[in-house]
Amino acid sequence: TLPAFPMAARWRIASRAMADEARLVGTFMIGTHRSAVTPPWLAGELADVLGAGVVREAVRRARVEDEREGAAPYYDAFEAEAALSAGDATRARELATRCLADLNPAEALLRARALAILAESSRRLGDARGASSAYGEAFQIDPGVFRRLGWSVPVRYDLQGGLAEDVGDYIASGARFDTEDWGLTVQVAADRASGRACLLDPGGAVLGCAEETASADGETGDEFASRLARAFFDAAFAPRVALSQADANGLDGSNRVSRDPL
Repeated sequence: TLPAFPMAARWRIASRAMADEARLVGTFMIGTHRSAVTPPWLAGELADVLGAGVVREAVRRARVEDEREGAAPYYDAFEAEAALSAGDATRARELATRCLADLNPAEALLRARALAILAESSRRLGDARGASSAYGEAFQIDPGVFRRLGWSVPVRYDLQGGLAEDVGDYIASGARFDTEDWGLTVQVAADRASGRACLLDPGGAVLGCAEETASADGETGDEFASRLARAFFDAAFAPRVALSQADANGLDGSNRVSRDPL
């Protein structure tokens, strides 16, 4: 998956922002000289560092000052994350939905983050159907967004074959998924000869698949199950964003002024 933005970089941005109110407001004005190197998909994380209330006020002021056409979806995304951090799932879902309706499709990482916020807020509000749909869409863009946000993903299991339950146990033992009766589907068909493990969205579309054949070199069934589970995680959480696109959105954290996405 795509790497999490270094913690040191988060605190560096936060320290600069806290030292100057105008700089804090400017941090959220993506694409201007005031936001400097802040990538859009990272700005929302400041809610966990500075506090949701501080971020919401800074975003409000930035929104008032920014007259560029097309800026609103960015502020909706940042405010949605702050709202969810503050425990306001209803407001977070409203803002994330509005953001996704108008956000530039080129902003893949920010779109995936807004989808993750939509999924998590819908989950907290008890909307399993809406959450499931958003989880599936986010996985089609950037599966690693849930790891970076520290959120597990609800899944149910469809197991077939003599070794499928063992593979499913290995998958379920990780921290990335929660076993539920809704959400995405982990589909496993495995025996002592071969196995296939896939992650499916609510409509049955394949989000990632791994296929393995048992080794003839004395590999036990448990070892094979473990190997198939590891291959499944690699496939399910493989990045969908091209490196050039990720770099254009500031994923590399390089020290340069970000482009104006508007």
